[in-house]
This record gives sequence, structure tokens and C-alpha cells, in this order.
Amino acid sequence: MRIDVNELREPFINMHRLRNVDEKYTFFYDESNNFRKLYLKEGGFNIKKQDNFVLSGIVVSGIVNDIELGNLRKDLKLQKNVKEIKTKHLGSGEFLDFFNERKVEVFLKWLSDQDVYLHYFNLNVNYWAIVDIIDSLIDKVGDQHLFSYHMILKSDLYKVIMNEKDAFFDMMREFEYPNIKEHQINNFVLWLRSFINLNSHVLDFDRKRLLLSLFESESSLNELFFIMGNENNILINNFLPFYVRTLYIFKNSQHIFDDEDSIKKIMHTFPMSDGENELNNHSFINSVKCNAVQVSDLVSGILGKYFTFINDLKISDADDVKANLNERQLNNIEMLRELISRSDKHSNGFFNSVISEEEYLKNDLFLHGVKRI
Repeated sequence: MRIDVNELREPFINMHRLRNVDEKYTFFYDESNNFRKLYLKEGGFNIKKQDNFVLSGIVVSGIVNDIELGNLRKDLKLQKNVKEIKTKHLGSGEFLDFFNERKVEVFLKWLSDQDVYLHYFNLNVNYWAIVDIIDSLIDKVGDQHLFSYHMILKSDLYKVIMNEKDAFFDMMREFEYPNIKEHQINNFVLWLRSFINLNSHVLDFDRKRLLLSLFESESSLNELFFIMGNENNILINNFLPFYVRTLYIFKNSQHIFDDEDSIKKIMHTFPMSDGENELNNHSFINSVKCNAVQVSDLVSGILGKYFTFINDLKISDADDVKANLNERQLNNIEMLRELISRSDKHSNGFFNSVISEEEYLKNDLFLHGVKRI
């Protein structure tokens, strides 16, 4: 049975007041930090460091097949035997070192001169792995007052968990999370309340009290809907839901993905229609054959490094870190900010993040100079 995208997109568009989503564009995509599956095993995760997953690239007005690179390859001083441009050709290292590379400056300047927009989906995978706990508890407690605070509750639970991340996820594996068994619900909730109490010094008093209010009726709980009936210890089975979002939000556009086999094989499991008509507005292509997908690889590489940096950055250090940047780093950050701002001004639908409240604050502070603390 096909899913009518209008039933998905219209409430979402209205809720977030998205602009220019009915226009015709061509989206080109690549991804960064795509580890395809995240699960718990003895001793931790299957992935040593869970960097932010980023699906991003460029947007061109109208329906096109590709873009011209002009002098980009020459300006990047690529050898003639380089068949496709990859992030590694700009530089290496973590974000701050990477943003001190001349070739990053060359690329961002070239991109700023093009008639294109940026788009991205940014996922904090550790945050995503635990938010269903809050949704499940709110669903059973049934307190509408708590529902209005669901984003705060999720961010605060995440903050508490990250204070003792290894201990938390070790116990989650013992509970076979996210597949809590009915007879284990009370034990799970009691343990979680105890864990929050032990690590709640990272929250102020009122927010600690709000978070703990979710656990006042654990003895009457017989279901935690979103964290039961799933595969044992599988936190993320695939990234498909994040690939299809822009397909239905920008239903009149064309979407061209890098040839990612793991997604290509399961895309048919999410069949879509636009009213009575089948919606098939995406394709996959080998990046060697598409300049725009290669450019999207560079965009995704840059944003993947940036959002992982923001995730790791302590908010108390943000001002000092930025104050110690050199001229090239500051110039590159300013070009990235201008590219994102230009794109957002055209359509705020180009961007979507599933991250904690503090990550939003750090991004606003570091990239845009906006303090919301």
C-alpha cells in the first residue's frame, strides 16, 4: 500500500511554517558518517565513535541533470588521474584543522559564487537512540503539561546520559533496549530514575524535578509503546526514514542520490504516491558520473566534521575556541555561515536536525554569533 505524501507533508509544513517547498528543484545528495546500523554489544557499541550522521548536498533551482565545475578542479590543483573529487582532496583532520586548509577556502569561495543552495539533515545518533524513552513515558503518563515540554525532557535525559554514557548503555544492553519486556518495565523505570538521580548534577533544580516527574507512577505502567516489540539492542536499523523526508516535503522536485546500495535496496519498502499518482521523484547515480554529487560529497564532508565538532564542543568553551581561530579559519566559517543563511532565507525546508537543545544553542553561538543561553 502506497503512502500519500500529502498526509505526511501538509501537517509538517504547517507546523514548521516551511517556505517554497512546492517549487521545482533538483537536490543532490551525499552522506557523511554513514555507518548504516547502530547496535549495542558487550563492551559498548558496534561503532567506536558515534559521530553525527549528515545527509546533505546542494540544491539547484529547476530540474537539471548536473552542474558545471568550471575551474574548480584546476583551482584545487587536482591531478589529472583523479576521477572524482572527494573530501580527502580538500584536507584531513578534525574540523578546526580541516578549516585551516587552503583548499577548503578555495572550495567554499567557489561554492559561494555558484547559483546553488545548501541542504542538510543532521542526526545526533546517541540522542536519537534515547528519545523514544521520553515519548513512551509521556504516552503512558498522559499529562499534556509534560507533552508541551517533550523537547526539554529529551535534551535533559540526553545530557544526564552523556554524563555516564558507558554505564548507561551497558545497562541498556542488559535490558535488551529498545525491546523492554513487559515484566521488566518497573525495573527499567526504577533503574532509570535512580540513574537520573545519581547524575542529575548536570541539570538545574527545576529541570531535574521536571524530568523526574515522568517517573512518579512507574508501578502502574504496563507498556512503553515505542521501546517494546523491537529488535534486541538495535538502536538504528537503517537511515531510510531520513532519506525519504525531503522526497515528500519537496514532492515536486527531483532528488539524486549517490549510489548507496544499503538504501537503494530498501527504498521500495516506503512506496509513495501524490494523491492517486505514484510518486517516483528520486534516482541513484554513480558519483563519478555526476559533478553535483561530487560537490555534495564535499559539502557533506564539511558539515559532517562541523556538526561532530559542535556535538563535542563544551558550550562554556565556545567563545574561547572562536576567539583563538586564525584568519583563514574565521573566513571559512563566515563563508559557511553565509551559504547556510542564504539557503535558509530561500527555504527553511532545506534544513532539518535531530539533535539536543544544547547542540542548537552551540550552533547558534559558534556559527551565527547568537547567544540564547
